[in-house]
Amino acid sequence: MQWQVDAVRAALATSTEFAEVPIVAALCFIDAEFPWFGNVEIGGVLVKGLGGTAKLVCSDGLFDAAARDRLARHLAERLPAKNSQ
Repeated sequence: MQWQVDAVRAALATSTEFAEVPIVAALCFIDAEFPWFGNVEIGGVLVKGLGGTAKLVCSDGLFDAAARDRLARHLAERLPAKNSQ
């Protein structure tokens, strides 16, 4: 997963506005059972269920809604989805 973190970091580095955005590597498992307290972490990657992932991505951060939208567009332009043909 490190190559994915590196790709996101490189894409963010091309922007003065988003160059310092913290990056958290995480995997979300929908139907898994996880401990009620604490985090499961494997090799520096957080492993969470749906609720824990939602809480992580919805937590207050450095940017308002407009900045998050610009950030999402910035990443989408630099990291397009792979064509699944």
